[in-house]
Amino acid sequence: MEQYDPLRERSPDGIFVVASPVDIILRDPSGRLITSDNAISNNVVFIERDVAVDGDTAILILFYTDEFIEYTYEVIPHQGSAGEQFSLYTYNGDLSVPFLEETINESRIYSGTFPIYGGPSNLWRESTFLGQSWNWLEWLGYFWIGRSGWIYHLEHGWWYYVGDSTEEFFVYDSDLGNWGWISNASYPWIYWFEPVNHWALYDRGGHPGDRWFFHTGAQEWRHEEDLMGMAPGVVYFEDFTSDPGFVSLKPEHLYWDASSGVYHIKTRRYADPAAIRNAYMAKSPVFTRRVEPDRESFSISMRVNPRSPGYANYPAVNLADSRELLIGPNVETFTGLHLRYVIVSWADHVPRRMQLREGNSGLHFESPSVIADTWYRVDISFDAVAGRISWEVRDDSTGQLFATDTALNITIPAFDQIVVGHAVSAQAYNREAVALIDWIEIRTEGSQ
Repeated sequence: MEQYDPLRERSPDGIFVVASPVDIILRDPSGRLITSDNAISNNVVFIERDVAVDGDTAILILFYTDEFIEYTYEVIPHQGSAGEQFSLYTYNGDLSVPFLEETINESRIYSGTFPIYGGPSNLWRESTFLGQSWNWLEWLGYFWIGRSGWIYHLEHGWWYYVGDSTEEFFVYDSDLGNWGWISNASYPWIYWFEPVNHWALYDRGGHPGDRWFFHTGAQEWRHEEDLMGMAPGVVYFEDFTSDPGFVSLKPEHLYWDASSGVYHIKTRRYADPAAIRNAYMAKSPVFTRRVEPDRESFSISMRVNPRSPGYANYPAVNLADSRELLIGPNVETFTGLHLRYVIVSWADHVPRRMQLREGNSGLHFESPSVIADTWYRVDISFDAVAGRISWEVRDDSTGQLFATDTALNITIPAFDQIVVGHAVSAQAYNREAVALIDWIEIRTEGSQ
């Protein structure tokens, strides 16, 4: 007699058929046994009469669900069935090909898992089920099916998908915060909607948070963080109209001035500089991503003011790697600090000049003597292919060129943070210097 089936008004989301001579034990994802007694409450229907499948009799089980569910089965052979064959059929109601076909060994219990693709996961019925919710499509790769229309792609991370077929569908990329369109005919090309509105070629082999795309609009390779959000290529921008979130170890000397909308950088030398070696420093928030000068060009633009240069003080703006910036138990110092690259420093010896240098050595450029309390626009660009760094300094009020230069064969380590201020040493005690900055932008220019 067929079991009463209140779910029959809708089509089943999955069918599992066991061709006899065997019995079936079925468990849900939590390990709970599914029987004819509790089947309806678990959205499962057992057909208790025999159903012909390829000439055999079979146990037919129907599944109804709005999610992807992975069931566990055990197949127990009937006594005296040794040498006979049994088959397991599942997958979208297609009973033409079994997913397991065995010659019975009565001493063996056959077990495994099978998927039911319900609700939005119907889209993935054509994929290859690998177990533990992982699936694979030859053109798309490996992905884990979650709930409510989400998958976790091994290279792209979390995607929310909308569609009726694996041949083409829409995805919302949670890392990018953007919708795209994908098809098996075009992937790894992906069309990204507003604000990108362009095709982008995905460079296979990435992983969530570190993917590269060829942007057809810009005709260049871009890291995923450059595709949307800020202007293309911008990894850091600050105009100091609001609190920039810098961490300062001397907030009375290095601080955001809300009244004027600038960041105040003050350095001072003491008789015992070892005790406060790096105290006159403040660090920015970490950028949206790390800049990798060994593979991508970049540019830096800023507006700076050497308010009051002072002998033996260096209120600099530095590039740094956050992985090497540690605040030790002594809150007066940055411990383990290594400045990766000094991008602007005001040399306070006479004549006072603006400099671009690597650390405490490796001077690349030096300007003519600066005019105290004057705003300058500084533009620095680095060409990763040529290893060429260039800078241009202009009087911000008049636009008049103040300094320009170029250097070759330059190597710059990776960086993802700005550090303002400078280490001190005992040359002239109790001297001070002040510099201001009110705008800075760092932009990558594509992978080389």
